[in-house]
Amino acid sequence: MHVCIFHSHSGPSSTTVRAACTFIFVCLISHCWPCGASRHIDQSDTEQGFEGDLYPGLFRRLHLSPSIGSTDAHADVVPIAVTSHSWFGLVHGLPIMFVRPSAKLSIELRTTFKEWIVTDRAPVWKKLPENPFWDGPDKTSLTSKYTRYNLVEEALRAGPKISSIGRRLKDFLGESLVKLITLYPDAIEAMGHEADKSAWKSRIGRVDRTAGGHPFSPFPIGVHVQSWMNLHTRAAGNDTRTMGADQLHDHTRSIHIHHHEMSWHAFMPLDAAGTNTTFIVPPHYHQSGTEDDSPLHRSSVAFNIKNSDGVLVMLCGGVQHGVPPAMGIADSDNGVELQNRVSVAFDFMYSATVNGNRAVSHPGATPEMSDPVWPSSSRKKVLENPMALDGPENVNTVLLTPVQLENEVRRVLRRRGGVPGEFIEPLTLDHKSVTDAYQRKNLHSLDFAGLVDMEGLVGEAPKIHWDEL
Repeated sequence: MHVCIFHSHSGPSSTTVRAACTFIFVCLISHCWPCGASRHIDQSDTEQGFEGDLYPGLFRRLHLSPSIGSTDAHADVVPIAVTSHSWFGLVHGLPIMFVRPSAKLSIELRTTFKEWIVTDRAPVWKKLPENPFWDGPDKTSLTSKYTRYNLVEEALRAGPKISSIGRRLKDFLGESLVKLITLYPDAIEAMGHEADKSAWKSRIGRVDRTAGGHPFSPFPIGVHVQSWMNLHTRAAGNDTRTMGADQLHDHTRSIHIHHHEMSWHAFMPLDAAGTNTTFIVPPHYHQSGTEDDSPLHRSSVAFNIKNSDGVLVMLCGGVQHGVPPAMGIADSDNGVELQNRVSVAFDFMYSATVNGNRAVSHPGATPEMSDPVWPSSSRKKVLENPMALDGPENVNTVLLTPVQLENEVRRVLRRRGGVPGEFIEPLTLDHKSVTDAYQRKNLHSLDFAGLVDMEGLVGEAPKIHWDEL
């Protein structure tokens, strides 16, 4: 996951800007609420409301509930498409997908590939120019330099062992993305409140290959990907077991919430098992208590996902999320122990080729230009200039060519019993409308929900047999 100081990642030709909504959170694990319960916070509990930091003493009174499984009636976890290695559905109202690659690729990513990016590539990437649009020490982080290198591209150009892993990772990403965008409308239809359905339906569309009748259309639809590494390291002498209360409080306040200005985003922990990633779902209607007949109310919900190495987590852009400080949350004698944390992340963008060789963002993929999925979600066609996907500030690589994308979409549709049309127009999403939902006028309260365990949804990571590597 990214870690940045309230930044939004806006992809090609971007500058990084302050997010409209900021939160500070911390996972406390020594005591728990009953399974499935949520803690409700009103604006009166905060000093500055949702546009400022939450009241500093707030989280000393909060305890997230223990892990919840997909069968817990009160967990607000709604499965839609589940296999032995993947799970797609709604988690506290948020459409999200978890996918494990094959056992062989999973093990290689968590061992050989991780070692390569940590020992071979990270030292090189650290020497790249810092990001002037980021704040303080974060401007030198590997995450902030996400536009200056491309992890997938460098893997594809590496030696035989790494390039083989890179090719299979690339294929896995493409297959998973297509599965996500094919299933996504089902998640919206499964939402329990008509107002939530209507809001999400208005956010998605299908890429218009003609770009509203552009004179040089049609533009075949491909996919490019940005990919980077997130590395949290234990700070020398910064052991929370010897910290005073003030020091520990300062440590927890280094957490950063951000969103991505792309339709689709993904991340994969490689060495972060047991740590948490926190998500804040846009305001939606949900039950305010643990009983089935408890009343519905509209608020944002914050929940943590307990990470498992080698699981690809896929969601739409615009959703506020972040990473707690790198710490062990299990089997620690003192409850809090710093540890290193390694993950990789991906932003996906629809692309087209102009003048025979110039890769640009697809002009028919913008919210204004996309075609509605549901007839009631009309669009006013307003053509915008596409952004270049190559250059010194935008290091993107081809994930799926137009032919590959179309073939993969057709394959997934046939598996689901559908009949693909003559042209395939994949799903795009208005990430800005998701982010706008977090504006203060829409935020009246915040609920804290339980901890969702990845392994409870997609099983344990394949065991690594070091003597066989």
